[in-house]
Amino acid sequence: MTTNTIPETIAARIERASEEQRVKAEQEERQRAEEQAQKQRLNDEAWAAFEANAAAQIDPDVAPYLAVTKRDNRPYGNEYVNAYVPGLAPVQVVFAEQHNKQAGHSVFALTRYIVPGVDVQACEVAWNFRNGHECDSLDEALVSAKLRGLEYDERMSELERVNQARAERAREHELRQAEHEQRQTDAEARDEQKRETEAVRQLREEQLLLDMLKDDPVAVTLLKLFVDVQAEREHWLARIDGLEEASAWAESCHGEHLARVHEEAKTSERLAREADERARDLGSELDETKRKARKAGVKIS
Repeated sequence: MTTNTIPETIAARIERASEEQRVKAEQEERQRAEEQAQKQRLNDEAWAAFEANAAAQIDPDVAPYLAVTKRDNRPYGNEYVNAYVPGLAPVQVVFAEQHNKQAGHSVFALTRYIVPGVDVQACEVAWNFRNGHECDSLDEALVSAKLRGLEYDERMSELERVNQARAERAREHELRQAEHEQRQTDAEARDEQKRETEAVRQLREEQLLLDMLKDDPVAVTLLKLFVDVQAEREHWLARIDGLEEASAWAESCHGEHLARVHEEAKTSERLAREADERARDLGSELDETKRKARKAGVKIS
């Protein structure tokens, strides 16, 4: 006899294994959380050190405007930090990673400045550092950033004027479209009102005619006669349609019969012609046979 009850020893073993797995999973989760926290702590410390080092290397007048953007990984290679000085184009400060043998680790040294170009697109003006101007000194970068800032403002003003003109044209187009739709709506309303007026007029005339006829016994009698004649007419028209269909069917059958007779006549004619040809062939064969027999000395009557 089978049973679905788990034996106690196996059930206890499953319980112990489940508890061990749960404890192990919790330990692994705590370890991952600690490792992630440690990684985040080291990453934050590395970026804090980088930010302090960057501020120490740049001029104090510009240092407050540095905007260091942290990432999930530590600083490495060339790091680009933007300085957003009010009234100027953003200046990109480049710090290159260099290995310090005395300190035993890498440090970042300020190497150059990049002032972005101005990209004018269909709907916006944007900074473009890929086509920027590289400068070796901060003063050169600040002068270039001022000129680019003025160019950016000028392009923005031009774009605003273009956008205003576009918006004005769009408003005029919408206004014309609205006026056209309103005229179309008004015309449709007038047509509908005209149709309704005509329908009301016809209904009034019909009602007036009925009122005039219902009080006239002669007219009522004539109307009844007309109704009877109309019904009789429809009856005979239906019979005529039926007769026309029957006639068409008879003509179709007659045509098919004539076609069969014609085909049979052609077949009989062909068979007769073939019989005549066969008779001629047999006559020719008989004559040939007689000739050969006479030639052989056989007497043929």
